[in-house]
Amino acid sequence: MEKVESYYDNEFNEWERLDRHKVELDITKRFMDLHIQGECLKILDIGGGAGRYSFYLSKNGNQVSLLDISSKNIEKARQLSKDLGDLQEYIKGNALALPFEDEVFDVVLLMGPMYHLINEEDRRVALNEALRVLKKRGIIFTSFISCYAPMIDHLKNMYKGDKGSLLRYLDDGVNHGHDGFTEAYFISPQDARRFMAESSIEEIEFVCVENALAMREEGINALEGEEYKQWLDIAFKLSRDPNLFGCGEHFLHIGRKPDEISLRVVVDEQLSRIAKLSETLSEAQRNCVADNMYSIAQASFYPDFAWHRGIYLGEEPIGFVMLDVGEQEYYLWRYMIARDYQRKSYGKKVLDMIVDKCRKDGVKVLKTSVELGAESPYDFYIGYGFVDTGEKLDCGEQVLRYDIG
Repeated sequence: MEKVESYYDNEFNEWERLDRHKVELDITKRFMDLHIQGECLKILDIGGGAGRYSFYLSKNGNQVSLLDISSKNIEKARQLSKDLGDLQEYIKGNALALPFEDEVFDVVLLMGPMYHLINEEDRRVALNEALRVLKKRGIIFTSFISCYAPMIDHLKNMYKGDKGSLLRYLDDGVNHGHDGFTEAYFISPQDARRFMAESSIEEIEFVCVENALAMREEGINALEGEEYKQWLDIAFKLSRDPNLFGCGEHFLHIGRKPDEISLRVVVDEQLSRIAKLSETLSEAQRNCVADNMYSIAQASFYPDFAWHRGIYLGEEPIGFVMLDVGEQEYYLWRYMIARDYQRKSYGKKVLDMIVDKCRKDGVKVLKTSVELGAESPYDFYIGYGFVDTGEKLDCGEQVLRYDIG
């Protein structure tokens, strides 16, 4: 992140950028007005630059904390506060390690870090950190730069030079600090939504902010009064239209932190905690399911069909699940809940989530297989609604089937 920090400290004025991109600013504020409801909310603006949105939200009596990696942006925010009103906190910090306790904010804005974290693992950590400090059922705003943005920018400004390199953003989305910008990551709308869904965030809205107005930005910016408002009304309505997701430069995902149970991609920082959950099982239970570390390693060899997630209660990992995702049916390959969290309905809730995933993916059959004997999960699955097919695997496990309506 040193390149990014240096860029915003020495080369770029983020506050003035949004003067040039009025549609992005005003459409985003409309969605904030729509989804950030209440008074005196505790709000964290992660990577918020010099605080454009922080100051806007603080006007409603909210307690807004601004965090940014750039000391220049933080100092700029302090200076602006003399005219715009004070914020709760001004923090020079990193989105990958937030200096806050768990679940202290009603709303979190993550509207900068996803632009600049070029490694997916880092993007996962930043999102998990934002979710960690967000209260249950809290609202999170997450922004992404479209993989089509470089092409749109070149078309708007008609830059000279080779255009062939623009297509590479459709492949890996990575800019290593060239072409007049710092390290950055550009993403497709499908991948952005998939990324957020993998953290079990409840999607409220996914929009392309500028959409049809992107190519005429300079002309729109010159408008005033009612004429500008009418175009803004059109952009706001069209922002939800998937047919126009490729037309704008920024995506905005508005989500809600899941209540209690969630399924999350296992990031490196959580690997040891997930692995140790196997040690909480009784000897009989460990004979029924492979250890989590073995399962995670196994999944790395079969990335095309091994779908695996950590099971979380709030921010506490309590289990592990892995599916074999076939074309016609899914197979519940591994599934465990830590000993202290068994018989508390969490197992059933996770199965509900797995069945819901099958339903959304258009899969009608979920199968699993179990060892019979002491502490076998056979009765748990039958009680949920699985049926015994009468088949046995070569290893002797009984095959169970669940038909999804």
